[in-house]
Amino acid sequence: MSAEEREIRRLAALARYTMLDSDPEESFDRITRLAATVAQTPIALLSFIDNRRQWMKSRIGIDLVQTGRDGLFATHPIDCQQPLVVQDTHAHSTLATSALVQGKPYLRFYASVPLVTPDGFTIGSLAVADLSPRQMGGEALAALGDLAKLSMDELELRQIATIDALTGVLTRRALFDTLEREFARTRRGQRGFSLIVFDIDRFKSINDSLGHPAGDEVLGQVARLCRKRLRSSDAIGRLGGEEFAILLAEASIERAAEVAERLRSLIEGTAFTVADTPFRVTASFGAAYCDAAGPPPETLIAIADQAMYDAKQAGRNSVVVAERSADIASATASE
Repeated sequence: MSAEEREIRRLAALARYTMLDSDPEESFDRITRLAATVAQTPIALLSFIDNRRQWMKSRIGIDLVQTGRDGLFATHPIDCQQPLVVQDTHAHSTLATSALVQGKPYLRFYASVPLVTPDGFTIGSLAVADLSPRQMGGEALAALGDLAKLSMDELELRQIATIDALTGVLTRRALFDTLEREFARTRRGQRGFSLIVFDIDRFKSINDSLGHPAGDEVLGQVARLCRKRLRSSDAIGRLGGEEFAILLAEASIERAAEVAERLRSLIEGTAFTVADTPFRVTASFGAAYCDAAGPPPETLIAIADQAMYDAKQAGRNSVVVAERSADIASATASE
């Protein structure tokens, strides 16, 4: 596996946990408190590392939300997947010139252990730090490693609870949580995003002719087919039955229309096979856009959902883009 391919897979593994830019949570704050206690340091950090930054999910004793990914603090966990202990940063060939060492908070001691997924990808680190040089014993470092594993256990338990067992995509609740985080990020002045809702056409006929197990297999095949064509930053979930939704992060409505059309064509052109029986299906798509002045998540879903039903009424197997002003009024009136 090339370094580029591995990084793509690492970012996809990180995206599965939907941690970036999420709110503080007691379950992770508990981990950092324990880390600081075990290491007897005033600072502890639990961070996740994407393609451009190291973002702090939980922090104690330091007012730091994120840093760039160009320093050893962020690159070492990914490159080495091993613990890092620096007794005195001023004596370290690389860290001595770091902005976090030369400037606030003037770190002098630093130790970290990687957060490694079950499939072997490092997505972040659990670290402790001090403002004075010091040592760390083997027992404390081992305990820090155990706390890192507990952090991953927490993420994996959430993954089980947030993944739809039938299709392998996000559950309805997990998708709503992701949508609310993206909405909050957009309200803070970030770029808008788009939402696609789609539904498999005449799905009842599949259940009636081939049986419900066959229908379930079709749902899984369609979901996997679409998921493989999305970016790691996007999210796909099952709203219920044969209906799915896709959140396209930082995507214009024009791009959403392009993605929806590409997926529609892909589904139409794929020969699905269930119990050695080949057959084809189609799907209808609706797309809507949200910016800083956009509607809340529930209304946005209603808008995209209405656009999808408009596609069905127009003959199915098509894409309809919501006209914002009219569809917001319509969706609001129907709530």
